[in-house]
Amino acid sequence: MSGTAKSKIFGVLDNIKKTFPALKEVLEASWKEGGLDETMDLTFEAPSKVATLPTFDKSKSHKLTPMLKARFEYASTIKYGQDIWLDPNQMALSMADDELNIYHTSLRDHWENSAPMRFKDKDLTLFGITDGCPEDRVYLVWKNEGKEPELWSYMGMEVLEFKNLEKFLKWHAGMK
Repeated sequence: MSGTAKSKIFGVLDNIKKTFPALKEVLEASWKEGGLDETMDLTFEAPSKVATLPTFDKSKSHKLTPMLKARFEYASTIKYGQDIWLDPNQMALSMADDELNIYHTSLRDHWENSAPMRFKDKDLTLFGITDGCPEDRVYLVWKNEGKEPELWSYMGMEVLEFKNLEKFLKWHAGMK
């Protein structure tokens, strides 16, 4: 694996860990001021050995790219507030979940230029979900075999497209 990819991903994830307590404090104070008794937590589950990632097409998987390999060497599941960045087993289970598939199909049928409308299931992996919001999701979009996939994040009616995992994580860390 490229030492550069590993150092980049580990560096951004370390930064998320470092800056999270201040973000948590600000957000929870804001929520409390608004009358909400909510908390925001960050958890990293033990790393997992992964060789491939599943896709919505059960007959197709993709080999890990250097950035994704580094991400799973750092942690399997990552919970960032309500967002859950899935481990490979959770990805497969979530992609088979009927409720989550309703939204995948709806994007394919009704959202012009959405990832499911533009790409085949063999080119899409469910990378992340939001607890309690089945319409919110993050796709890995495998445009070119062997290249880092893009990450397309759907939050309600908004979509953000990231060139690769590093860009996605930097956005979450508030880094440029």
